[in-house]
Amino acid sequence: GAILLSRAACYLLACGVGGLLGVLAWLTPDGSLRTWAILTLFFLVTTWLATSITARLRQKEDALSRTTLALDRSFPEMESLYNIGQLVNSTLDLDEVLRLLAEHTTRLFGVKACFVRIFDRGGKTLSIGGSYGLSREYIDKGPVEVGKSWVDFEVLKGRTIQVADVTEDLRFQYREEARREGLRSMLSCPMRAKDRTLGVLRIYTAQPRVFGAQEEKLLLNLANLGALALQNARSFGDLQALDRERIWFARMTHHQLRSPLA
Repeated sequence: GAILLSRAACYLLACGVGGLLGVLAWLTPDGSLRTWAILTLFFLVTTWLATSITARLRQKEDALSRTTLALDRSFPEMESLYNIGQLVNSTLDLDEVLRLLAEHTTRLFGVKACFVRIFDRGGKTLSIGGSYGLSREYIDKGPVEVGKSWVDFEVLKGRTIQVADVTEDLRFQYREEARREGLRSMLSCPMRAKDRTLGVLRIYTAQPRVFGAQEEKLLLNLANLGALALQNARSFGDLQALDRERIWFARMTHHQLRSPLA
């Protein structure tokens, strides 16, 4: 009974057996109340021991079950992080890197959409980086001004922000546009590299949702991965620009020196 039933049910069962024995002792001519009392006490003590041991076993089973679930959840997350890392590092094209990051983040979290925005040099506005699951009308609604969007102002400081309803929260700049788009909850975290915030990674849901601490950590890992890919793509772009300047300088020098040398 202690294995299958709750503790209260086990005590109720023991008391019921003790009551039945008491009835039998009262109906039997040579029944002994002392024997009935000893047997009832025996049943109660046995019930206490059995339920105490079973309670400890159930606690260990619950802990083992939680650990197993955490491992089962962490394995696909780690596999997804690896796959996303391979994808975003497979190309140095900045637009393609951010598009892949947004697409696979949306699928990994099972949300409606993902938006990647990049800070300008002054850190005052956020321009479009990459997106997935959003309409062209919402994407082209305009730049995000940090001074008008307190959510991004907090993210710029390196904090992860969760908004229960973007259509009602005054910290969100484009509330009406979000309502038309069908967006509700949002989780936003900074994309940081070398202690510098490069942009913001956001995910949106169509229904109200509270994100857990594990989901916040996962999104932050994805954002850091995206920041490294973004930095690599920018460095590659700077090298390409430097190479073009080198070629231009060589041509101009050759052209300017050819006549005087002749």
